[in-house]
Amino acid sequence: MICRMDWDQLYELSLDVINDVVRKRPNPPLLFHYTKPDAALQIIEKGVVRASNVRYMNDRSELEYAHGVISHVLIAESETLPERAAFIVRNYTTALEKYVRTTDFYLSSFSANPDLLGQWRAYCDGGRGFALGFKGSSFTKLGAELHLFRVTYDRAEQENAVRLLYE
Repeated sequence: MICRMDWDQLYELSLDVINDVVRKRPNPPLLFHYTKPDAALQIIEKGVVRASNVRYMNDRSELEYAHGVISHVLIAESETLPERAAFIVRNYTTALEKYVRTTDFYLSSFSANPDLLGQWRAYCDGGRGFALGFKGSSFTKLGAELHLFRVTYDRAEQENAVRLLYE
């Protein structure tokens, strides 16, 4: 008999694996948050960088894209697994799809580069804002529900990162 794993079990297992991968990579010495002057003032005064719901950001498709990459890799890899393991992977991708559709994700963006033209244009009021620097080591003290991930725009690197999660 094949049993169905519930989402809580899958989620906890995923976080354990992701945290293992994340801990193996040190943060850059400095991370920069590009922002408009009024937001920079609020960050400095309150000591808080706000996160935005991914569904209301300028590119809402990023979350669905990430889900697609993960699902593609897992389903392709499941073809070489024994039936029970393949069933768990298919079950996971179905649960992940539901989770992505029904969960609010909040993001805040940082860059290791303090001077990127695209970031100045997109997030700094046409270049009139600030790139606020934060010590990379301060991100190791994030709470259990907060995670720092490096973003890559190369599809092969994305797929390899997914494979790292289960190796």
